[in-house]
Amino acid sequence: MAAAPKDIENPHGVDSASVHRIRITLTSRNVRSLENVCRDLINGAKNQDMRVKGPVRMHDKIDDVIYAVTPLDDIVPDDIAPST
Repeated sequence: MAAAPKDIENPHGVDSASVHRIRITLTSRNVRSLENVCRDLINGAKNQDMRVKGPVRMHDKIDDVIYAVTPLDDIVPDDIAPST
């Protein structure tokens, strides 16, 4: 059963001219302060009858960069290399 094109473009029935989307990215090493700021933002938006999604947490681990190192025995000069 196919949906009408109107339902696909505007599934919530809200006039597209009145929709404003805001995405805020907050970064900090202090998780407690992030939670407080996020809670204040969500409460303020809900007090104004806005629809709120989130918070969406991002990973906090930093991956190590692994790279290959050329072995030193491949770069030994001729005058240092043992003679045979």
